[in-house]
Amino acid sequence: MIHINTLPHYLISHKTLYLEQSFDLHAETSIEETDANYTCLQPMTTILEQTCLSFGSTVAGRKKSMQKIFNLNQTPIFPISPHHDLYCFQTHSPRTDHCVFIMTTHLTHYTACADGITFHFNSGKSKHVQMTKAKTEKIMSLFSLYTLYFKNALPIRQPIHV
Repeated sequence: MIHINTLPHYLISHKTLYLEQSFDLHAETSIEETDANYTCLQPMTTILEQTCLSFGSTVAGRKKSMQKIFNLNQTPIFPISPHHDLYCFQTHSPRTDHCVFIMTTHLTHYTACADGITFHFNSGKSKHVQMTKAKTEKIMSLFSLYTLYFKNALPIRQPIHV
């Protein structure tokens, strides 16, 4: 039996706050949006891959390009669609059962606690994860670099003269 709020598939949008593994027997992924929450039959990695493909590249392609542009060995944060301000980072390896994919669109700030980090979103929602402050600060500094890079890479709109 599939629950009413269980979706067969999902694409990340500007409403998405985070994805995490569902412990529901009838779903693979829990999805938190600004004004709703769902479960989905697809694994988080499939959702991420299909969303990236809808914007023209694979997850591996996006990670590889970030590694090359920023001279990184790993890509803790990557653009799903930089032209739409959609960025994502994972808290742990997707092979673990406590991995969370956090979208930065609605992220306002984070607070460090003794047992992890709490991420706060502009919708008033928050998500607590087991993650170190040092890792979070590294991710946030890379995110700042990414946004500056892509902001400057976008063409400047020139006014039309009639």
